Amino acid sequence: MHLLSLDAVAAGLVWQEVFFTQLGKTASWETRLILGCAIWMAYVADRLFDSLSLDSKKPRTKRHRFIKNHWLVFLSIWVVIFSSITPFAYFNLSQEHFIGGLWIMVLVNLYFILLKFSKRIAMLGSLKEILTGTLFSLGVSFFLILALTEISLATIILQASFGLLCVFNVFLISHWEFRIDQGQKESNLSQYGLNRHVILMIMISVNLISGVTMSLLDFGIFSSSLLISTSAITCLHIYTTKHGSGNLKPLIDVPLMLPLFLIFFF
Repeated sequence: MHLLSLDAVAAGLVWQEVFFTQLGKTASWETRLILGCAIWMAYVADRLFDSLSLDSKKPRTKRHRFIKNHWLVFLSIWVVIFSSITPFAYFNLSQEHFIGGLWIMVLVNLYFILLKFSKRIAMLGSLKEILTGTLFSLGVSFFLILALTEISLATIILQASFGLLCVFNVFLISHWEFRIDQGQKESNLSQYGLNRHVILMIMISVNLISGVTMSLLDFGIFSSSLLISTSAITCLHIYTTKHGSGNLKPLIDVPLMLPLFLIFFF
């Protein structure tokens, strides 16, 4: 799943269900299909762009080597999905939803442009983890946010908490791939002279405190999902700190999929 970029799709769909369930609504099969395709296309596009800029003579991740070796297949599938899902979305979504989706696409393209110049302007690269996590969280909750008649403080808290969880997830990936990124002269946040372990511990603490606080305030499935995912990511971090990430990198998105089991009980 990891090499095919399907783990991020699964994680996104699970959390879309968590959001809808938390707020007493039901996601349609159309929104699930569109979100799944959108996440896959964004991640594959990101890897395709990376494969063009990375130095093939230096160490690369397995996912980047894989897509480099099969870029034509991925590009062909990407074009077919884009050509199919765009008219599908146009005819099955309201005008408001469709235009909102176009704005998300604009933000994703701006993200790619920023990354393009990140090696020249180091400050842009330092935003990579934050932007990746934020865009993913916004995309996942997009259909739900537009379905609400008003945005309450509780909804803002849900969005902010999930966004922080996503940034935590992305930063851990950068932490694991620190040496590879360093060799490729990537200028993301983990490459700065900061104590990555301290940053990760702060993120763990904030997410756990948020989850416990939400549980006390009866945030239902969302608080349980936040605690489960944070705890699982924390376990991965503790284990890899002692034993190295090794072959565990493909499991990085699994903690975000675990709330799937909670959906059947809420």
